Amino acid sequence: MTNDIAAETVSWPPVRAALADAPALVAVMSGPEHQLSYTNDAYRRSFGRIADGAPDRTRLDAVYTSGLPYTHRIGHFTFVYTPLRDAGGDITGILVVGVDKSVQPPLAAQPGLLPQPLHQPDELQVAARYLAGAPDTEAGGDWYDVIPLAAGRTALAIGDVMGRGVAASAVMGQLRSALRAYARLDLPPAEVLGLLDALVSELHPVQIATCLYATFDPVESVLSYATAGHLPPLLRHADGTVRRLPARPGAPLGALDGPYPAQHIQMPAEAILMLYTDGLIERRNQDIEAGITALADAISGADLPLEELADAALQQFTGENVDDDIALLLARSVPATIAGSPERSMRLQLSSGEEPARRARAYVNGVLSAWQVPQSLRDDIVIVVGELVVNAVLHSGVAQELRLRRTRHRVVLEVLDRSPRRLKPRPADPEAESGRGLYLVAQLADRWGARPLEGGKSVWCEFLA
Repeated sequence: MTNDIAAETVSWPPVRAALADAPALVAVMSGPEHQLSYTNDAYRRSFGRIADGAPDRTRLDAVYTSGLPYTHRIGHFTFVYTPLRDAGGDITGILVVGVDKSVQPPLAAQPGLLPQPLHQPDELQVAARYLAGAPDTEAGGDWYDVIPLAAGRTALAIGDVMGRGVAASAVMGQLRSALRAYARLDLPPAEVLGLLDALVSELHPVQIATCLYATFDPVESVLSYATAGHLPPLLRHADGTVRRLPARPGAPLGALDGPYPAQHIQMPAEAILMLYTDGLIERRNQDIEAGITALADAISGADLPLEELADAALQQFTGENVDDDIALLLARSVPATIAGSPERSMRLQLSSGEEPARRARAYVNGVLSAWQVPQSLRDDIVIVVGELVVNAVLHSGVAQELRLRRTRHRVVLEVLDRSPRRLKPRPADPEAESGRGLYLVAQLADRWGARPLEGGKSVWCEFLA
């Protein structure tokens, strides 16, 4: 079945009468010279205020020659050009229908596909904004996400699926869901983007998307990130200065043209990371580099609360010329302060010395006492750290390091070893004297898991406090 329409159908009086009062703009162009043979009232009222006129002669020629329908936008309007054929199948003209998208109700799909509520990490304050393009109110492909990772780390992502409408929103929703699954594997940013690249190609062979994926480690205060054709992030320091972070972007997702080089930077206390899509800074009459510079200038200087800073950025860069979706994600580093101790993060080397489990238990008990952690919770954490250290020694030969951190809402414990093997509880032999350690860890900790490290792994636990 084709999209072609018989010329007799449009000439039929009942059809012409219905078209006369239709709110859409309707015109019929006849012959290869595209003589205007019919227009309805809406077309005649609107034609004079459409930029560059309509229909477009170049597109009319292409439709008449190829026999294929075509869609394009002018200002508020989306125009569809459809070939008209006679009884013998020859093209005799073109039906042009234009719809004013500025009066269409906005689709509710887009906000529903974005994270609500936004995850608020202990050591990052985050704020996000999404603004549909104006005057076009179709759903789009811009998105952002904040994802909790192992041991109190956080993933930040922003992306833009090219195109508009339900198709772009559908790919965006699938892409965001897949990224959340890949993020839970604790893979480096470059590997996550590589997996997404292959996925986009499978979802839609001709679909292209950009993405920036970052992870923040509060222990090291390190931000690691990689980009797939996306705009460079900005970092605003506590003194108000703003710099564009270095970025070696790989190809957009869907191009199957990796790799995606990773970057690693120190993110100091009170610094603000800004991730954004091109709808915020790209304008028809302005170079995109000038837009990035203007955005950096806009967020420098004044020390505003994060939510107000997000609003200020939108207010300065949105207006009548905005016709693309905007996604904006801000993250401020806010290290926790611990009552009774100037330190929020402590480490103990376990690879040397005797009886590492005993030393680890004594160390953790002393630190938690200084941090004024309740006795009952302190006892549980001391038991868990002993089990993890013993497990590391049994299965990797040595426990390398113990890390302990207190945030606003939890205590985070990590034991590092030299074995890359992932851990999982296994059924214990009722007659055996061992094999129950990880079950005990799972019962006492609120969350636990293992994440790969270069040359080994970290087994981590979180306790609400």
